[in-house]
Amino acid sequence: MGERKGSTSTLVDLLLGGWMGAGLALILIIIINSISPHLDINPNLIALFSVNFFPHLFGGLVATLLLARRIRGDYIKNSLMLGLSTSIIYFIMTVRVNLYILIGFFLGSYLGGIISKRKYAEVERP
Repeated sequence: MGERKGSTSTLVDLLLGGWMGAGLALILIIIINSISPHLDINPNLIALFSVNFFPHLFGGLVATLLLARRIRGDYIKNSLMLGLSTSIIYFIMTVRVNLYILIGFFLGSYLGGIISKRKYAEVERP
């Protein structure tokens, strides 16, 4: 009941996962921007890593792990497709994309694909 036979994600899965990953990245950016003025850290360092890289890495990772529960097999390919979908939806939401943001989404979704492959491949074995 409710188990999917296919191994690829559908367009709806990619759109919803991308929307969730981009939204999570935006929420984390807002939290970091509200906390960072109170910390005694170089603003360039915060802008480079905390605002442009780590929230997107985390958004791609979480979105991929949640999508991996719905698909079976070919986790890496589906995770990279989700990274592309998340990047496109993030661009639509903010009209702002740079290399760090793209690397963050793709690296996060790739790591999520590796983790989900290891986690769910053991479950599928008889």
